[in-house]
Amino acid sequence: MTSTSLEAPSFFVDLQVNGKWLGGVHADFSGPELSEAQARAIIEEALACGTVICPTTITQDTAQHCRNLGTISRALASVGMSGRWQHVEGPFFRATPALGAHPEKHVKSADIPLLERMIEASGDTIALLTVGPDVKNICALIEYAVEKGIVVSLGHHMAAPTQVDEAMAAGATWLTHLYNGIPLQVERQGILDFELDSALGAMLICDGTHVKSYCLHLALCLKGVGSIIAVSDQSALSGAPLTPLEASQPLWGTSVRVDRHPTLDTSIIIGENGMLAGSWANMLWCMNHMARLFAQWNARNEPWTVADLWQIGRENPLRVLGRTADQLAHLPLAKIAWQDGRFVRLGAGESA
Repeated sequence: MTSTSLEAPSFFVDLQVNGKWLGGVHADFSGPELSEAQARAIIEEALACGTVICPTTITQDTAQHCRNLGTISRALASVGMSGRWQHVEGPFFRATPALGAHPEKHVKSADIPLLERMIEASGDTIALLTVGPDVKNICALIEYAVEKGIVVSLGHHMAAPTQVDEAMAAGATWLTHLYNGIPLQVERQGILDFELDSALGAMLICDGTHVKSYCLHLALCLKGVGSIIAVSDQSALSGAPLTPLEASQPLWGTSVRVDRHPTLDTSIIIGENGMLAGSWANMLWCMNHMARLFAQWNARNEPWTVADLWQIGRENPLRVLGRTADQLAHLPLAKIAWQDGRFVRLGAGESA
């Protein structure tokens, strides 16, 4: 793969992390038992792996959601991550088959006072808000969020192209996990074609499970590297051992299990409804998966570079957050280096 100066040791930024398997317990940013110590441990473990994360909460009971936003805010501050870092995915969705792992009973209509309450509970640390463009009156909420400095992304919907257009006009600029959270019946109506051709940037789950390689390739080719962000969608069962069916774990109001991926050196997390429930992989694994795909595409004489990998794994998410790498120099971040065709985490004091 083509070499560039961006191969100097650096780090990744993951805009979508739901939790982590910690000491035999699934620590979940959306869980009813989330503690500040757990939230901090997830953030610190990611930093030790060379990744700055946006703790992500999904649709849940309102009181619990607000409590968890406050808990995460305190954990972020305790590790020196001031300002806006949280990704709130929901509850502003419609109750449709597009919800995925989001509990239907907790979805809400567009409710600006509720969003105000969530912002206050978070200590004004919400950086990114994912909403459904098919929610009634969502454009007013999008406009309000943007006025507050929150980046708005679209996901988990069954919208018509006109509704996506209206959400864009209101200020939405990104797509949350493109290809995921849209049922097949909607795909057949051309909404994916529309989103791929739109001016919206796209976050893509690059764990080798959620999105097929040819779909990743298509999005990169159509939108360009500058409009693509790699995310892990790391679940609270990320890193957990394989679980037999009779030992499934409760997560997000359902039972899930960890199975071995049929072809890749990773695992998959499957809910009782057969749907994926977040990712088992972390950002380093995801970026190495993308590196393998880039190498395959380069074998077809396509010009993908290591700089492109840094773009989708660091530069673009930093731009969404309105930050620069220098602003994060004080964090206890492990360094990631490009060595022998893959990304590796460097040890303390080690240089590439």
